[in-house]
Amino acid sequence: MSEGPKEAEWIRIQSKTFKNWCNTHLKHRMMSINDLRTDLTTGLPLIALVEVISGGKLVNNGKYNKNPKVRTQMMENAGFALQFLKNEGLKLVNIGNEDIVDSNHKLILGVIWTIILRYQINISEGKSARSELLAWVRRKIPEKNIINFDHDWNDGTALCHLINALKSGLFPDLKSLDPENKLDNATRGTQTAEREMGISAILAPEDMVNPEIDELSVMTYIALFKEWEDKQASLKDTFDASKSSVYGPGVEGGKEAVVRKPVPFTIESKNAFNDRLTRGGETFRIQVTGPKGDVPATVTDKGDGLYDVVYTPNQPGAHTVVVEHKSIPVAQSPYQVDIDAGVDASKTTVSGPGVTPSGVAKDHPTHFTIQSVDSDGNKVSSGGAPFKALLAGPSGEQEIPLKDNGDGTYTGNYEASALGPHKVHVNLEDKAVAQSPYHVQVKELSDPTKTKVSGPGVEPSIPEGVPTHILIEAVSPKGQPIQTGGDHFTVKVKGPNGEQDAKVSDNGDGTYTAEYTPEGKGATTVEVHNHGPEGAQHVAKSPYHVNVREPADRSKTQVSGPGIKSGRPQGVPTHVDIEARDKDGKPIGQGGDQFAVSVKGPNGEVPATLKDNGDGHYRADYTPEDLGDHTVEIKLKDQTGEHGHVDKSPYHVNVRPAADHSKSKVSGPGIKSGRPQGVSTHVDIEAKDKDGNPVTQGGDDFVVVVKGPNGDVPAKVTDNGDGTHRAEYTPTDLGDHTVEVKLHENHVDQSPYHVNVRPAADHSKTKVSGPGIKDGVPEKVETYINIKAIDANGEPVTQGGDDFVVTVEGPSGAVPAKVQDNGDGTHKATYTAQETGPHTVHVKLQDKDVAQSPYKINVRERGDASKSTAEGPGLVQPVQNVPTHFTVTAKDKEGQAIPVGGDKVTASIKGPNGESVPVDVKDNEDGTYLATYTPDFVGDAHVEVLMNGDHVADSPYHVFVDEEADNDASGLENFQFVIRAKRKDGQPKPKGGDRFAVKIFPADKEAEPLEDVKFRDLGDGRYKVVYNLPGSGEYNVHITLNGKHITGSPWKQSC
Repeated sequence: MSEGPKEAEWIRIQSKTFKNWCNTHLKHRMMSINDLRTDLTTGLPLIALVEVISGGKLVNNGKYNKNPKVRTQMMENAGFALQFLKNEGLKLVNIGNEDIVDSNHKLILGVIWTIILRYQINISEGKSARSELLAWVRRKIPEKNIINFDHDWNDGTALCHLINALKSGLFPDLKSLDPENKLDNATRGTQTAEREMGISAILAPEDMVNPEIDELSVMTYIALFKEWEDKQASLKDTFDASKSSVYGPGVEGGKEAVVRKPVPFTIESKNAFNDRLTRGGETFRIQVTGPKGDVPATVTDKGDGLYDVVYTPNQPGAHTVVVEHKSIPVAQSPYQVDIDAGVDASKTTVSGPGVTPSGVAKDHPTHFTIQSVDSDGNKVSSGGAPFKALLAGPSGEQEIPLKDNGDGTYTGNYEASALGPHKVHVNLEDKAVAQSPYHVQVKELSDPTKTKVSGPGVEPSIPEGVPTHILIEAVSPKGQPIQTGGDHFTVKVKGPNGEQDAKVSDNGDGTYTAEYTPEGKGATTVEVHNHGPEGAQHVAKSPYHVNVREPADRSKTQVSGPGIKSGRPQGVPTHVDIEARDKDGKPIGQGGDQFAVSVKGPNGEVPATLKDNGDGHYRADYTPEDLGDHTVEIKLKDQTGEHGHVDKSPYHVNVRPAADHSKSKVSGPGIKSGRPQGVSTHVDIEAKDKDGNPVTQGGDDFVVVVKGPNGDVPAKVTDNGDGTHRAEYTPTDLGDHTVEVKLHENHVDQSPYHVNVRPAADHSKTKVSGPGIKDGVPEKVETYINIKAIDANGEPVTQGGDDFVVTVEGPSGAVPAKVQDNGDGTHKATYTAQETGPHTVHVKLQDKDVAQSPYKINVRERGDASKSTAEGPGLVQPVQNVPTHFTVTAKDKEGQAIPVGGDKVTASIKGPNGESVPVDVKDNEDGTYLATYTPDFVGDAHVEVLMNGDHVADSPYHVFVDEEADNDASGLENFQFVIRAKRKDGQPKPKGGDRFAVKIFPADKEAEPLEDVKFRDLGDGRYKVVYNLPGSGEYNVHITLNGKHITGSPWKQSC
């Protein structure tokens, strides 16, 4: 039925308006449509529209045709979109995906209007969209008395009134608008709304003034104004980062911005209209970054639109404060704030030999260090404080120059020219620092020729880059140790990378520690000088010659030995072995690395001794005396100067009661007679304590000794770590062997054991059989091989232990094979070929092929279940309690019979009540499989026949099991037979359709064939004939094909 002019006009306007509305949302996907009727056919624009308008939900979890080419793909896409809308609760009436694809214009407009109603107009439940929207309009512009959404909007004045009502002042000449200037009014209204309010002109001005304008178009456009008003109301309660304020010392600096003091600032939240919000609930990201990294900040929501922020800077200097709301900077963020150091003279400290009571030598340079501290006692880490220092002594006063190190410390250097008591004054802005003035006694120097030097820093081998040290002991000219500091020692290290000065610390007791880090591998010289009145002089034995080598690496250093394993027996000495290795994992090969080993038990430290073997190996010995958990820490000093854990340190070692030889148990084939010569065997040991309880951890020192006719047989004992041990050995001689199992020199269990070694299986005599070595193995079906071990004398082996190996190689590589030792001289190997083609099967014993190995076989395609058939009385009419059967014929994908076995055929039968009937399936090895069963019920039976996991043709079968016959009441009644159609080559035909004919005549009435003969083409080359004989007598059966008798026809049947 064609559309009238008026109907066509409102459809045109509505289609145009709805298209414009769609495009306002599709632009978010960079899409648009030109024709609402035809542009939705692929389903993609409709999917995009509903995903955008629904707030980002995915249609069909995002799984649809992204580039539909054919109708079915377009139908599927449209269906996904419509189903999505239904799932959203929208009622779609009389529209299907074909209406979208076939461009049913009116139904498409209906779908879009349904979407607009739900997502745009969004009317409350139970309300009329028209009446509620109309009521809103009437509340906004009552002066226009709007009663519809068509003609009342034709002159454009209602639109202008509505715009001015929502945003006052946009139409100062509102009262003078001329209703006769319809198009001008409508044009001015739509343009003003788009420019001043951001409302798209989805309804064209010329359509608004059209007398045929439809209400749905106007409602869709006017709904945008209601949505604008709702958003404006929301904005009044919405946080605006650009309008909000941030103020206070924390972003402005000043006297309150001091290191290690809480520094506050305030965030004042405002909306887009610059009005402060009166509620809390906003979340801010505050990041304060100082000279040495981030500083934590806390935010407190006061609930009235204000948020208090506090951070405590730990370093003075420039700080950056970032204030963000949902990743948007707030106000002028980021802010730059300068934090003051805040030094407190009363808390500041001074240290070093220059302020030590007895640490200053006459005419000898000395020094001290000032550490600035704030009022809270925290060290200040920046410079700039105006400290001053003064030396006062017998010869007068002198200013001590100070060096600002820029890190909160200051260094003072001076020389005292007179012996006797002196004072060192340190002040900050005329205030004495803590303990100032410092009293020092100036004394004479020590004798360099008597000075002693020791420590790892002068050992023959030291690691590169690892901080090391030496100890200098000052001695007087008379050879007496000096008990006070003050001597001036320097240590110069000369290596492949040049010279460096070691850091020398005066310990204040006549000893000095020099620290340095070796740089560059190779020969290095360490010079120790004493700077006295005669100038710099070598101390005794200086210079020292050391070799700097690659350092050991904590992560590569190897730790082993029983001392790091749980289950150490109580009171038994144990040890830990350390092998130093470099960063590439190579052994160091020299001593000198600074390892440290500590052992802690339940009752404290356990003494541990560490020995440097000088070859890169170190051994730590200890004896755990207490039961319970112990911790073994192995640390290495590295380039950081710190001792850190190596390998997997710390190790947690549980010390348990020691195993008892009289309670421990021994088992396994290695203690039993009949072991095969030359075949590896094993002995299992189960450790038990003195109470007979199993030991569940390793660590006991079991020893296994095997003695044969010609001497000892090597045996390897493996601690399994769970209280069990396994010893492996290979007897190479025939005859009697003795196996001794000992713990701490005591025999365990029934040790010693007497084992007779027999001749092993002979590869040339051993026999192999089974389908797995024959042609016709099906792909992807497990097959098997039987191995019968025979010794060199041709006698069957009656015990297990021979090590047979089966490998299978296919066109694409190795096929996994599993061999099971049955323990009686036989083995069974199984494998599953994954592809067709030639395969080679090796059966080996001690790397020698067994019997006729290797076997060259051809793996065929496995039987095609869909082409394979099952037939026989067991699928036709079985009888209760009567054994019956059916035969499964395996066929390939072409429908040809497979002449060999190997496919996996299974059958299951269930009675009317779900009871299962046992079924035996036998592989006849000719491509057929005989299934036999005896049903013990009457009624419908469900028969499933599977080949390689899939149903054969016509499976499952539904068979009725008849009640067993009564001897007295039974007699002949029904006869049947099956005709098998074959080709000239004798192969069965896989399909039906041949023109067979069957006629049965009484012997004395050739001209009158029986009428009760039923003939059925089974469709697979078989034809079923069922007939009844009217009585006893002789009958002739005629079977013809295309009018000619088949072989054997006719034949006689007696009844």
